[in-house]
Amino acid sequence: MSVKTVTGEVVQLDPHLSDFVFNILACLGNGSVTITGLPEEVTTTIAAEMLGVSRPTLMKRIASGEITGRKVGSHTRLRTDDVLRLRERENIKREQAFAELRKIDEEFDALD
Repeated sequence: MSVKTVTGEVVQLDPHLSDFVFNILACLGNGSVTITGLPEEVTTTIAAEMLGVSRPTLMKRIASGEITGRKVGSHTRLRTDDVLRLRERENIKREQAFAELRKIDEEFDALD
């Protein structure tokens, strides 16, 4: 997608970024935007929500070394950057798997 800046420059946006921008604009139109920074560390509950998994599943991933957590007393904390990187890796894997399924579907349709 191409957009024109206020200076007249035309900029090409990545599809993911353009979706993000449109979502932000839609929220702005509804008056429902609050901007805050992310903390350096998050709880396992928040990290699980960010990843779209259950807390027990996240704890298994920490135990297996897939993502690093650190103990603060009896609680586990995760670096926000680590959680975001894991989420991005999972999104890429999901997109690749979907592309493979589409390819198989197209090959199957070609046989008909």
